[in-house]
Amino acid sequence: MNALADMLATLAQSVQPSTPTCRRCGERAVLRVGASCDACVAEARRAQRLAELRPARESIPLVFRGLDREEVRRRVRVPQATLDTTEAARARPRVVFVGGAGFGKTTVACWMLGQVIDAGIDGERDVFQRAQRARFVDAPRLCRAVREHPLGEGEAPLLAAAYRASVLVLDDVGQDLDLRMAVNPVVDVIRERQAAGRTTWVTTFLAPEAFEKAYGSGTARRVFDGAAVVWMGGAP
Repeated sequence: MNALADMLATLAQSVQPSTPTCRRCGERAVLRVGASCDACVAEARRAQRLAELRPARESIPLVFRGLDREEVRRRVRVPQATLDTTEAARARPRVVFVGGAGFGKTTVACWMLGQVIDAGIDGERDVFQRAQRARFVDAPRLCRAVREHPLGEGEAPLLAAAYRASVLVLDDVGQDLDLRMAVNPVVDVIRERQAAGRTTWVTTFLAPEAFEKAYGSGTARRVFDGAAVVWMGGAP
């Protein structure tokens, strides 16, 4: 009789519904069969965001990706106070890094842009969207891309990216002058972005007076007026 009772108890336990587990990890309990646990949903969301942020991140030259504060400090040739200035400058719609070659203009600008992109991984939807559209564009490369783009096929993709970026690092402005283009797309990008109120961070070896002489007073005003100017050293 006891054996029969034990058998019936075992049978009853076997037919009781078990707690469903996550369809992804197979470990954590969920409310219904086929559902995913909160941790796996968050992990999948993060992986999706990382994938969608890849074009923004890959617009940054490989040597300037993934920088942290310690690596930036090791690379640049500026006082700590100058780096501290960039923390506040990141919130400004216009920043200009002025300095000679090798002082770290591009390094600091890419570090700041990387922080914008990283904020989108776990940030709110608007932070993510801003990060997704952030871009790095090299001024001479932009000019070459426009010059080589076939006529009748709309805007060069790099020019379109420069116009529409939520945050744009426009790097090495001044070097584009060597290409001697009749219509300089760098000037167009600066004008259109300033008119649209989009965040633009410029790196250049040209001090304000030299910049005005090279590009004209209108373009110089759009770059420097109201901007946070970070002096990196070695500027003419």
